[in-house]
Amino acid sequence: MGERVCIHANRLPHQRHWAGGLKEAFKAHGFECEITEDPQKESDIHVVLGPHFAKQYHLDHKTILLDRCYYRGDPEHISLGWMNPDGSRTFYKGEGREPPTVKPMKTGDRTLFLADWRGPVEEADTVRYHPAEHKATETLQEAISRHDVAIGYGTTALVEAALEGLRIVCKDPRHILNQHDWLNLLPYADWAYEELTEAVAFLMEKQ
Repeated sequence: MGERVCIHANRLPHQRHWAGGLKEAFKAHGFECEITEDPQKESDIHVVLGPHFAKQYHLDHKTILLDRCYYRGDPEHISLGWMNPDGSRTFYKGEGREPPTVKPMKTGDRTLFLADWRGPVEEADTVRYHPAEHKATETLQEAISRHDVAIGYGTTALVEAALEGLRIVCKDPRHILNQHDWLNLLPYADWAYEELTEAVAFLMEKQ
């Protein structure tokens, strides 16, 4: 194939774990691949892990962004997608993976604002802060179950709320929920460690 892949990962255990799996997945498909702690190292294809390490260096490059999963269970799963110059990702629908089910739409008016880490906070019946900022007194599932409308920007928690039947006000146009056919995109956004070889094949087919 001739293309070199550079996986940008820091020394945090979860980053090294996923970087190692991705390296083996790329090698299985014949790519020359390395893991580096240098966020600016050049390559034909880049993989950046999360929003805080290396992402800003590769907004204009051919880059796959790994981030938190949308619905399949964190930390056992992650999401993968080709990154756009604005930092968002484009996801693609495939064949053979079943989308999650959506519960019947709720009809009440009790609102839940789901805040991003260090993100805006807006008025609602309940405001749920990012757990890294405020320790919650109830689980996300419990909070969602008490409400009918979920409001937010970039948080992945909006996906869980949507699947639970809440009406969604998603204020970030880059969110997967604002992409066409989001429900059928989800199974091709979230991947488990043992599915990384399949994930790489799918992504390279869609590049």
